[in-house]
Amino acid sequence: MFSPHSFSPLVHLAGGSIFSNETDVPCPFGTFKCPEGKCIPQTSVCNYQKDCDKGEDELNHCPPPECEPGQISCGQYVFNKTYCIPPHYKCDMTIDCVDGTDESDCTYRKCQQDDIRCGTPSLGVSLNGRVAEICVPKEKRCDGYLDCRTGKDEEGCTGTACRLDQFRCANGVRCIDTSLKCNHKNDCGDNSDEVGCSKFRPCSSCVCWRVR
Repeated sequence: MFSPHSFSPLVHLAGGSIFSNETDVPCPFGTFKCPEGKCIPQTSVCNYQKDCDKGEDELNHCPPPECEPGQISCGQYVFNKTYCIPPHYKCDMTIDCVDGTDESDCTYRKCQQDDIRCGTPSLGVSLNGRVAEICVPKEKRCDGYLDCRTGKDEEGCTGTACRLDQFRCANGVRCIDTSLKCNHKNDCGDNSDEVGCSKFRPCSSCVCWRVR
């Protein structure tokens, strides 16, 4: 007996071509075909953004992205996984890279009795069969910088706590990128980011004058 549900729906194209479903329809030249049948421009492949439903356009042996100045890269690039990290994430007993290269070839400091206990990270380094607890010296308490990624060393302290890759202004209320220090601009508001810097701005081009 004929059943209307025993056949797949047909897709008719111009010229009389028939396909059983949309995923069988070929994509035009210069496009990339997603597994769900969607066609996207070839320029959308490896652009570090998911265009196919499950991101297959970024899994096509894509090269790793360029890291921002001052950052370091992981050994392996996987789409939508951490690849570029700030330098203070290296050897901090927390695994950030998908391949764990940020915690390779590291020598870790042992916790002392009077250290500040930062806590145990969810993706921490395993020492002696268990995830190691992270500690920082007691002198780091309330120094204005987040030596613990959990912020434990700055809990209950006054002022703004800055990341280790930032510059903390002397007024204690602002953090700026280290690239802004000594740029001949008062980014802090109290000019502390220009203290100890050269008074002369380097020239991008020079003009020589002959004196007679």
